[in-house]
Amino acid sequence: MVELSQIGDPEADAVVADLFASGSVGSASALLQTLVRNTMPPPREAPDSVRQYLLSERSLPPWAEHDLMTDGQRVFSKYCSQMSLSLYCSVLAEGYLHWRMAYVLHLTGRMETNYFRRIAETVQFVLDVMAPGGLGAGGAGIATILRVRLMHAAIRHLITERAATDSSTWDGSWGVPICQEDMIATIMGYSVVVLDDLPALGIKPSRAEQEAYFHVWRVIGYLIGCEDEHLPRTVEEGRAFYDGVRARHYRKTLEGVELEQAAIKTIQDAVPGAMHDMPLQYIRCFIGDDYADMLEVPRPPGWRRRIFGSYVRLHRRFAWLAAETGFLDAAALINRSMLVGMVEKSRGGERPSFAIPESLRAPLELN
Repeated sequence: MVELSQIGDPEADAVVADLFASGSVGSASALLQTLVRNTMPPPREAPDSVRQYLLSERSLPPWAEHDLMTDGQRVFSKYCSQMSLSLYCSVLAEGYLHWRMAYVLHLTGRMETNYFRRIAETVQFVLDVMAPGGLGAGGAGIATILRVRLMHAAIRHLITERAATDSSTWDGSWGVPICQEDMIATIMGYSVVVLDDLPALGIKPSRAEQEAYFHVWRVIGYLIGCEDEHLPRTVEEGRAFYDGVRARHYRKTLEGVELEQAAIKTIQDAVPGAMHDMPLQYIRCFIGDDYADMLEVPRPPGWRRRIFGSYVRLHRRFAWLAAETGFLDAAALINRSMLVGMVEKSRGGERPSFAIPESLRAPLELN
């Protein structure tokens, strides 16, 4: 995968180069923040290339199947609570085990200093792309993807520019920041890692459900700048790709540990006090004790682990009932508490930084 580590996103990188060339780094950075956080049309002071990039009509890849995408978004709606729990307690943690991803996040400084905002933006991204019609004309998903893609290109630009004068910032042998390999790995995290976490919660998606959900994320990967020829085409290929990433890049780093500790604090602050141990238990349940120890995830007392083990076994046995009837299972309490907290904190702006699509409110029992 050496070649993939050396490739960024040429289209978005060219746009960002124009953005930073149009003024001072400070003003360009402020403009970029406006572009990323605002879904309104781009500011008039933005360079023409930036406005054209954000306003252009984006075609889906020729292999995209509309019906399959719709089915995949329905899969997310059906298992939204369980998939969101996987996102908080597993997917993000696996990203922090990847030394290069953790280092890039550390350099940006955004995760440690305001983890709440970052995780809210991450979950908002998932909600936008998974909302029915989110990847269609006028859907919020494509607009969100383009802004995230631009943000990635800006981070590449800033790190590369800084490394030109301070070689300790980034070693060229590592490849480029947020390279093709890491972008594809992220898409596989949101797709195959989530699918592989569901059985731990007693959810066993059908083959058709897995393929539909994966197809949506493959389309998202294409739109966010992953090169088509390198994107895994099946769930099995996706798993093989991610297993290779784990083997090559997972290790214990100070940056990864700091990021995971920030994540744990954010999740624990959002759930009732009596449930503070539950996120720790779910992290270990999903990623395993070896990886959890690498991230220094606290290990709850033995008696609490035994209770959790019994709860998980009971949950697996009756999870089919929750899936069939639409009732939330007990695990969703963590997810619901966190989502409600984010919604309440984000209200009051021109566009809430964390808005839940109407179609997903019912499964989450949000008012």
